[in-house]
Amino acid sequence: MTTLPVLPVPVLLVAGLALLGFCVWRWWAERTSATTSAPASGPTSSPASSPTSRPTSDPTRSPLARSWLWRAGLVVLVVTAAFRPGIPGAGTSQNASADLDVFFLVDTTASIVAEDYGTPGSGSGGSGPSASPGGASASPGPSGPGPSSSPGGPGGSAAAAKPRLEGVRQDVGRLVAALPGARFSLITFDSSALTRLPLTGDATAVTTAMEVLRPEVTTYSRGSSVTIAAPLLTLQLERARAAQPERARVVFYFGDGEQTDGQAPLPFTVPSGAVNGGAVLGYGTATGGRMRANVGYVAGESSPYVQDRSVTPAVDARSVIDENRLRTVAGQLGVPYTHRSAGDPIANALTATDPGRLAAAAGSVAGRYELYWILAAAAVGIVTRELYLIGSDLLRLAPRRRTPGGVLRVREVPDARR
Repeated sequence: MTTLPVLPVPVLLVAGLALLGFCVWRWWAERTSATTSAPASGPTSSPASSPTSRPTSDPTRSPLARSWLWRAGLVVLVVTAAFRPGIPGAGTSQNASADLDVFFLVDTTASIVAEDYGTPGSGSGGSGPSASPGGASASPGPSGPGPSSSPGGPGGSAAAAKPRLEGVRQDVGRLVAALPGARFSLITFDSSALTRLPLTGDATAVTTAMEVLRPEVTTYSRGSSVTIAAPLLTLQLERARAAQPERARVVFYFGDGEQTDGQAPLPFTVPSGAVNGGAVLGYGTATGGRMRANVGYVAGESSPYVQDRSVTPAVDARSVIDENRLRTVAGQLGVPYTHRSAGDPIANALTATDPGRLAAAAGSVAGRYELYWILAAAAVGIVTRELYLIGSDLLRLAPRRRTPGGVLRVREVPDARR
């Protein structure tokens, strides 16, 4: 049998022993309490003649003591499952790695959820006409369409349009799949830049981080710059180059080019030779799309649209892509720019990216049959028992009912622990 612990072994052992010790201590305390309280059942009653005195006369049958034994068993099951026990199975798989570090820069401003993605051909495209440099800020739709205007691009429909962030998620997943064995890092930027995920070879961690990624809370937004992530990216690139100078480093920038902090963006400067490829990927349309606000909890269809209050009455604000700024960022990074629409092949974003040399890494992973799920299923059974006991206790505390004669009656529910 082999194990693959999900946490360092010392952490699992210390946590497991501490929890187990607490459960044993509580079991002993309840058992001792039951022993000392046995005479309180009354001197005139005897265990043989009074069945209700059995739980107190025999401390091992104390309901509370037994509950702590069950909880101790739950701790043992959970900690053992965390070691991921398994038995050898058929086949082996060779570890592989590529000499490539990939940095994803993802826009998380409110405009990244503008609803103008999902209609093929709705954008201006990488070679089509660009939006004017000053057209980056959200504004009411042309010809004064109010909230009833379609958030989709030309030829699109409101039903087909999706938030731009969905397109970003899809493209990140496709890039991860197209670059096997690479290491990935995720940096997000809005009012500030943040490293969401340091360099890791775990591709699943990247896709999971993207699935839970949300835009900044609209109320706290102070405006954003398209180049605000440059200092943080530079720091990460320098660290990666110092640690392993032989690895190539590529940067993929995902955004819509909106500059909303009221100032001209600073140059997106990175050290010479630090970026060996990548692309700037643009999302959005020249017509623009409406944005649902992130109000601090789960933002979905019920969230209101961001309002443009520069006009009276206020109308739904629209976010318009600024491809000129995105092309400028691409030029400063030394990578190509490509506009992304639904259905575009990911190969368009890999024209300047060498996937690296995929080589066998040290070690291999033997095939194995996981057994942790058996322990987890048993733990779920104990948790279900605890929930049942809690429910029975709540029923025992049900409100009293008054009979027609004015006598209070209490609903009797047997103790499920007995």
